[in-house]
Amino acid sequence: MKTPLTVLFLFPFLSLVAQVNTIKVTNREDFIEQTPYDSLRNFPGESVYGLVGQQLYLKGRPADIRRFGYEGFLIDYTKPGGWNKENIYKCSETFLGADSYYSRYGDLAGKYFNVLSVLRHPKAAQDYKSFAHLYYLRLQETSSGDIVYFEYNNTHPHFYPFLTVGFVDKQRQKLTGKRYILRGRNNLESHTIINIKTGIRIYPKSNTIWNFVAIGVEEQNYRLALVLQNEQGEQIALNIESYPLETWVFEYYQAQRYREDFGELNFRRILDGKVTEDMTKQMCRLAWGDPEKIQPYNIAGNSEGSTRLEEWIYGVNRLYFRDNILIDFK
Repeated sequence: MKTPLTVLFLFPFLSLVAQVNTIKVTNREDFIEQTPYDSLRNFPGESVYGLVGQQLYLKGRPADIRRFGYEGFLIDYTKPGGWNKENIYKCSETFLGADSYYSRYGDLAGKYFNVLSVLRHPKAAQDYKSFAHLYYLRLQETSSGDIVYFEYNNTHPHFYPFLTVGFVDKQRQKLTGKRYILRGRNNLESHTIINIKTGIRIYPKSNTIWNFVAIGVEEQNYRLALVLQNEQGEQIALNIESYPLETWVFEYYQAQRYREDFGELNFRRILDGKVTEDMTKQMCRLAWGDPEKIQPYNIAGNSEGSTRLEEWIYGVNRLYFRDNILIDFK
């Protein structure tokens, strides 16, 4: 009598075990971000999958470094020890040190590439920490049809030798035909500004009006530049690839609104990159740009509540705000 009873109790237990399932949790290295390319940045950083379907233009390089050609272009990205001479696309044949062959400058400069797909580094699954930031762009060179792979580092725009054509088109649409108010020496003093028509260095004055001429790659440092001209016929090329446009200029009608809202004195301070007490956060942001970090503080006050203080950090420089007003800086 005891044996059948034991069997009857085992059946529910076995049925329960059979219903236990495993649930897959996607690892970060398996996750593919499909954020569309927004054309607002040339280098998309971590949003690399947005480049699929985009066209890239390979910029030229300054004359003194052209002998080094281009690095990062491979025939087969899966090949072990892939940086050997046989696997470098359009190999330069010039040996520059251990594993240091490069693609020939003359064969690649100025070429267009279509982005066919984006692939994770083959070692990313095994060593995520060391290789998660590396991808390969599968490219097709438009004139030859060649398929080539470019190693893409999502943390370093310095290693991205392309202009994304969608970004250039967006800038052209936004900036063409407008007038601009030039900002002051505080913004320009660390840069050599030349009249590109004569090659002579000039010292343009702030608060002067400059008209749009063109957008293109200037043939000195090979950066995307906004070309402007003043009433005297001087032309300057401002690097808008590495710096926000507001580093150099304000659009004319926007500048007029700032002048009306802030007053002439504060507007001129902003143009020259200067701040003073009693300026608002908006004024300071226009004068100095976005801070590297904002540190908030709350100080207990009276029955009406606490006072909110903020420290804005710009390298070694600091701005201190009480609520919305600058109270100190250094």
